[in-house]
Amino acid sequence: MVFKDHKIDAVIHTATSYGRDDTALNTLKANEGFALELLETAANANVSVFLNTDTFFNVEKISYNYMVYYTTSKKNFVNWGLAFALEKKIKFINIKLHHLYGFGDNPNKFVESIIRKILNNEPKMDLTSGLQKRDFIYINDAVSAYYYLLENINNYLEYFIEVSLGSGKPTTIKALVSQIKQIAKNETTKLNFGVIPDRANEFKESVADLSFLNNLGFTPKYDIVSGLSDYIKQFNFQ
Repeated sequence: MVFKDHKIDAVIHTATSYGRDDTALNTLKANEGFALELLETAANANVSVFLNTDTFFNVEKISYNYMVYYTTSKKNFVNWGLAFALEKKIKFINIKLHHLYGFGDNPNKFVESIIRKILNNEPKMDLTSGLQKRDFIYINDAVSAYYYLLENINNYLEYFIEVSLGSGKPTTIKALVSQIKQIAKNETTKLNFGVIPDRANEFKESVADLSFLNNLGFTPKYDIVSGLSDYIKQFNFQ
């Protein structure tokens, strides 16, 4: 077993099931059962810190029914992390990640699917109003933030810490999609905003509070234009 054969200082947990096409039980097994087994194994092996990748959808009261199995299971696992932290078994750093995009992403994720459709010159795309504001973070910045948290782990004594991770700047969906179309120099695809209704109880705006990371010295290097430009420039469309 890897924890017995090696001295491990930290675990970075990023595995997840979005529960889109799965049962509630399977989503629970992936996001709670597997995650709890990993956390408990790490604590028993005297691992110092557990970095958990949570979602900004995880709020105190869930009223938004989008991916509700996913958000519920993620919320429940954070409670397990808090329990381990209260017993001082391990430092649990809960990272509320906003909209991540970049290399290796799932083709069904929003930004990735939009890029693929635009690079494929699809004749039209039916979209919501696009007025919702979201915080999009390029994967290069996200990885840098994780490094900052690990490198500064001895600078904070708390056993349970919540960290908001994004660019710190909201962008409307409409601006994002339009920017992708512009960067890709696509003159074919017609963007039909407002054809699809907005989801009920959807967040109108969400943005990361970067104060904790800023205090550690971390500042994102990419804004939405430079991040998308860097990604699309190297995108291997399939």
